[in-house]
Amino acid sequence: MHIRDMKKRDIHAIRALATKTWKATYTPQIPDEIQKKVIRDAYSSHEMNRRFRSSITLVAEEHGRIHGYAFFSREKYSEHNAYLESLYVDPDQQGQGIGRSLLHTGLRRFEQPDHCRLIVYKGNKSVDFYTNEGFERTGERTGDFFGYPVTLIEMEKKLNGKG
Repeated sequence: MHIRDMKKRDIHAIRALATKTWKATYTPQIPDEIQKKVIRDAYSSHEMNRRFRSSITLVAEEHGRIHGYAFFSREKYSEHNAYLESLYVDPDQQGQGIGRSLLHTGLRRFEQPDHCRLIVYKGNKSVDFYTNEGFERTGERTGDFFGYPVTLIEMEKKLNGKG
């Protein structure tokens, strides 16, 4: 498995993988029509081009096929701390270290970060993955997601013994 920077030519494959992973991850928690709207909006050409300009965008690829992706950004209140926007792995490829490789590769792109933060939907089994990677729950809140009520879990991992 090779982790590399995402290219514009990958957008179609990322949309298809996002559709597959969202369906496997969020059904029945988030209705299908909301999932479709998220994919259409969050993975639009405009939004993906914004990510290319402002985020670290990575893919996990093997034999020309993308099996996972991750989007990292800098925390808005701190220039070098990391925020994990998204990390998804093909459901058929999970448990093989792809998510861990994407996470660690992305974190290495930040210069001496104190911590990495993320938000995950309550009920998402990836909470266990993040806990195993050293993230701790720091809060929980309810929100409105494209008109659908959700509960979000805030998580943080302290890095370099700081934070």
